[in-house]
Formats: sequence, structure tokens, C-alpha cells
Amino acid sequence: MEEIMKPRIIGIQNEDAFILVDRLINFPGYGWYVITLIVLAAAFIFSQTV
Repeated sequence: MEEIMKPRIIGIQNEDAFILVDRLINFPGYGWYVITLIVLAAAFIFSQTV
């Protein structure tokens, strides 16, 4: 059950992240700065869960 659920959860998160990144890139000023912070935070959370 867990192995089936994980890809779905990751897929949803990736889709949301893609939409979020798309909005931030179009956001004037500090879009790339925010993206960098999100990527670092996501990498940290991922390393903690694994």
C-alpha cells in the first residue's frame, strides 16, 4: 500500500511545485531568489524523510 501511495503523493507535489515555479518566474524582482530557497528547503525536507 505504501509503495503505491508514495509516487502519487510525489507526483502531486511535483505538479504543485511546477505551477508555483511558473508563477514565481513570472513574478518581478526576486523570483529566482525565492525558487532557490524553495529548492534548498525541499532538498532538506527530502533528506530528513529518507
